Amino acid sequence: MSYGLHSVEAIYDSAQPFFFTTASRVQSDINAEVNFGVGLSFARLFGSVRSDTGIGLSGVEISVSKGRQRFRAQTDAEGRFRVEGLSSGEYQIKIDRDSVPPGYSVTELETQRTMVDPSAPGQCAFTLRAIRNISGRVTIYDPTSQREISVPRITVLLRELSRESVTDENGIYLFPDLPAGPYSLAVIYEGKESKKEVMLPAGPAFPKSIDLNLVAK
Repeated sequence: MSYGLHSVEAIYDSAQPFFFTTASRVQSDINAEVNFGVGLSFARLFGSVRSDTGIGLSGVEISVSKGRQRFRAQTDAEGRFRVEGLSSGEYQIKIDRDSVPPGYSVTELETQRTMVDPSAPGQCAFTLRAIRNISGRVTIYDPTSQREISVPRITVLLRELSRESVTDENGIYLFPDLPAGPYSLAVIYEGKESKKEVMLPAGPAFPKSIDLNLVAK
């Protein structure tokens, strides 16, 4: 080989995507050592766990798997998670039910699947429904006993959703599985209406003492 500068180029053949961490072609003098750096390109997965009102849920454990490969992640304060260093292919993403905060339903949880590739990170999003119920008792003043007594088998109206609940033998009514927002409860008795206003928050809520007191003629 003649003296002077020579152009040296590295050609790397790999079934997996890669990139050079150094220049792939350099100028070098004779008898000099030339080093090239190669890095493999791995895929990434981004995801989120949020409530039905869009609130990010923190501390939720996530399992990501493909065959024998297993990865773990945990949601941050905004409900986001990410997994790095994945090989290309389809992955299964599951939520650890025991890590879900209290007050959120896990009955609808299903395993998600997504493809990942170094050129196209995988994406997945879980939505957990917050449990919100309204319950209470319907009563009426009894002059004979001079106290409030329960009113069984009377209909309570939830006007915003056009739903009805009939009280049980103890005068108890229940409206389960409600979205967040304001509600008007009403009972019509002997032509008179008794009502209560209730606001359900974005998170889980179980107000149990929204009582309605009837007014007799």
